[in-house]
Amino acid sequence: MLWVVHNKKGGVGKTTVAVHLAVALAQTGEQTLLIDADPQGNATDWLGLSMAPDVRDWILEGTDNIQPARPHLDILRNGPVSSRWWETVRPDQVAARLRLLLTRYQWIVVDTPPWDSTWHEGFLKYADGVVVPVALVHHALTGITPVVASLGKGRLIGILPLRYDGRTRRGPEMLARLKSVAGAWVIPPIRECVDVERASEAGQTIWEYQPRATAAEDYLVAIEWMREHWRMNHA
Repeated sequence: MLWVVHNKKGGVGKTTVAVHLAVALAQTGEQTLLIDADPQGNATDWLGLSMAPDVRDWILEGTDNIQPARPHLDILRNGPVSSRWWETVRPDQVAARLRLLLTRYQWIVVDTPPWDSTWHEGFLKYADGVVVPVALVHHALTGITPVVASLGKGRLIGILPLRYDGRTRRGPEMLARLKSVAGAWVIPPIRECVDVERASEAGQTIWEYQPRATAAEDYLVAIEWMREHWRMNHA
């Protein structure tokens, strides 16, 4: 199963979601691969590994330099390189490489970059499902409708609200606004939690860094919702 974490806006929390989704799936004992498809290499760094252009080599040369990251979780690392190699990649190249990996893993999770390219489109084209993270702020919500429209609800798993603060009037207002647009496709939100950033700095997931944090509970609830919602809509 290939799930892609996608939003064209930067800074909305795609990497946070991709890392925690991949780790949670792996914790069930199912073999999982995280593909760090963003050349910034943030998912690689989050899991405490050194950055390397392994995704580039995998696509362009077929080199399979997959690294173990956690029990039942492997990663194809990424990181900055001098050339913008991804601009020349065709979607069919991505498909050919993915077919081989899908025979080895029960789950593949992809962390995508915040821009359009044929490389990016390849992952979206062949995705079984797409998770769209969105920060509960005005400018992030204004772009959510075209993103959902471009995907179609056949492949949409759900929209995951991040940085939710229910202690203020603004938080519930923004969540209600998102639900007015996306309705039943809105995943239970992740509350604002400073420990998520601290976990990233430590190269750990929120469950490893502070298992009693609000976000630790919220991510478990959100990921179980994703799996159940997917089963219900693809039975």
